[in-house]
Amino acid sequence: MLTQPAVPLPCLEEQPSFIKIKRIEVFVIPAFEADSSGYRVCLRITSDMGYGWSELFINSSEKPLDWISWSGLLLRFIGTYSLTPFTNGYIDKASKDERIYRLFFNAVERVCMQPSYPNCQEYQTEESIHLKRAVSYVSLF
Repeated sequence: MLTQPAVPLPCLEEQPSFIKIKRIEVFVIPAFEADSSGYRVCLRITSDMGYGWSELFINSSEKPLDWISWSGLLLRFIGTYSLTPFTNGYIDKASKDERIYRLFFNAVERVCMQPSYPNCQEYQTEESIHLKRAVSYVSLF
């Protein structure tokens, strides 16, 4: 009879309960499709748990008046936060544009789902490609 030892599942207590956001980057890239007149907005966070990406496609008519205005909303997320209540409760109710928050929360979710830091070379290559294509770029530390 063959027996295989059970692999213990990680306890919830072993999972990190806090995330430290070190950097937030927003790349605004023109959509390359022939019939598209919009933008691909990519948001990348760098945290103590790794990197997280999120993206959103918007029409030219839906773009914010100023891409930099989103940085003011994102700047407050640099720091350490509990993952337990990390939900839309952080959304500024005065803000009429919740898209940037959705981008941010999706990136945090991806950090929590993936293994730790990717290859540094991949990171630099990806950043270089996005920077070459971007019409706007914001980096917050």
